[in-house]
Amino acid sequence: HKDAPTEECGEEEDVVWASLCSWALLLAHEPGDAPPFAFVWLPHCMLHGADAEKRCLVLRSRPLSPQRFQCSGSSDWVDMCLLLGDGRFQPLEAPLLVLRIQQRSEYDAWAE
Repeated sequence: HKDAPTEECGEEEDVVWASLCSWALLLAHEPGDAPPFAFVWLPHCMLHGADAEKRCLVLRSRPLSPQRFQCSGSSDWVDMCLLLGDGRFQPLEAPLLVLRIQQRSEYDAWAE
């Protein structure tokens, strides 16, 4: 919901580059062809809030469904997957995922 609270859109913390690949949001340390270090499966997320002035989108976990993978006992957290350099992976969770988008045109495309 675009009118949901967006107090999570605070000051800049960690900077990563995000790109869409089908239904996955890939996260990388640098732009371009850099390999991703993590991904978020977007069908398990929903828009929690948007702040056009700060160019910020806040994602939270979608309510559990029978086909949804869950990392731990908390169904409220966003499931992420950290991709380790040796080919292993580590499931992670976060209460919210805050995306702050640098360019206005890119924010407008994501927010639609």
